[in-house]
Amino acid sequence: MQLLYLLLSSLLILPTLGNPIVPRSNTITAPKSETWHISAFTAHFMGDSSGLPGGAWPPNSAFNTTLSFTLKFPDNTTSSCAATFQEPGTPAAYTVCERRADGSVVELKVKKAHAAKTKWALYNFELSVVKEGGVRAPMKGKRHISSNNAATDEDSYLTCLTYAPLTGVQCQLGGVVGKSGPIEVVAV
Repeated sequence: MQLLYLLLSSLLILPTLGNPIVPRSNTITAPKSETWHISAFTAHFMGDSSGLPGGAWPPNSAFNTTLSFTLKFPDNTTSSCAATFQEPGTPAAYTVCERRADGSVVELKVKKAHAAKTKWALYNFELSVVKEGGVRAPMKGKRHISSNNAATDEDSYLTCLTYAPLTGVQCQLGGVVGKSGPIEVVAV
């Protein structure tokens, strides 16, 4: 009986002698890219035809451009981003959107598109978003966004409308002449 026990136990050990047991790694490999989603995008700015007739803006009626949006990450967390700046022109540096609980920071930058036909950036612009810090390597995504031309422009997500004189231009995601969202941003 003991001999049978020894024989059976050696048969169980033999297949593993040539193949050492390799411990599993606890390292989590981050994806090389992620897709982030922008929703609820709004903007308000002075526009070419939203001041007085002829496009003039009296000095006491000028205001800064504002934009805000929600950015959703693959882990279903979100960041609320907002920026205020003077146009024409956009900030050269990134603006902090949010300092997150995991230690990461989300930042945004707006740059007027080269093909823009107006001095106001938010009609046609490139949005850059960076998420850095925390436990992951920094990731950066860019997306071209334009307005009022969903019929022929695949990046035309915004509807921008002008109201009463000196109230500026109001933009929102979707609307009557913008594609419905969300806006996808691929980050690497």
